[in-house]
Amino acid sequence: MVCGLLSYVAFGDLSFRNLFIDFGVYDPYWVLDIANAAIVINLVELFPKSKFINKDIQVPILGYKPFRHTPFQLVWRTIFMIITTILSILMPFFNDHIIQILVALGFWHPTIYFPVKMYIVQKKIPKWSAKCVCVQILSVACLMFSTTAAAGFIAGIVYDLEVYKPIKNIS
Repeated sequence: MVCGLLSYVAFGDLSFRNLFIDFGVYDPYWVLDIANAAIVINLVELFPKSKFINKDIQVPILGYKPFRHTPFQLVWRTIFMIITTILSILMPFFNDHIIQILVALGFWHPTIYFPVKMYIVQKKIPKWSAKCVCVQILSVACLMFSTTAAAGFIAGIVYDLEVYKPIKNIS
C-alpha cells in the first residue's frame, strides 16, 4: 500500500497500475504466491490439531530431500490454480483487476484486525477504555477502506467488461 501511495504522490494519475510489471519485472508470480501463502498460514493457525492441515505427506526425490506437503496444501493450491486459470482465460485484463480485488479483500484481516486484537490482549487494555475504542475505530475505518477499495475494483471490472471488444479472428 505504501508503494502504491508513493507512486500516486510521485506520478499522480499517471502512476503504474501494476508496480511489478510496469517496473520491468515480468514474473512477479512468486511474490504473489508468497503473499497468498502468508495469508493462508495466518488463517490455518486457527486449526492446530487438524490432520488435514498438519499431516505431512513426503514424496522422495532422488538426490534431494523429500518433498513434503499436507493434504490441505495440495487441495488449496489445486483449487486456487483452477480458479485463477479460469478467471485469466475469461478476462483478458485479469492481472489488473483480480489481483487488486484479492489485495483489497485480504488487506484488513491479517494486516489490521489480528494486530489490533493482539495489541489489546498483550497490553491488557480494558474494554471500552479510550485507547481500546480508538484502536477499534482505526480497525473499522481500515475495514471500510478495504471494502470500498474492493467495490471500486469490481466497478472497474464491470466498466472494462462493458467496453471490451474481443479481437476477431483475421484468418
